[in-house]
Amino acid sequence: MTIFSKRKCSLDTYKMEADYGVDPLWCSKCGYNLDIDDFPLSDELKSELMN
Repeated sequence: MTIFSKRKCSLDTYKMEADYGVDPLWCSKCGYNLDIDDFPLSDELKSELMN
C-alpha cells in the first residue's frame, strides 16, 4: 500500500522543496511530505533530488 491510498488528499500536484532529513517532494495542496520511492524515478534522478 502506498501513501496515495492512505491519504484523503488526492496528492495529484507536487512541489519540490529542500528540507533537512526528509524527501524533497511535497503535496502542493495539503503540504504532506511524500516518499520519493513512491515515484517512478530513476535512481540517478532520486539521488540528484536528494542532494
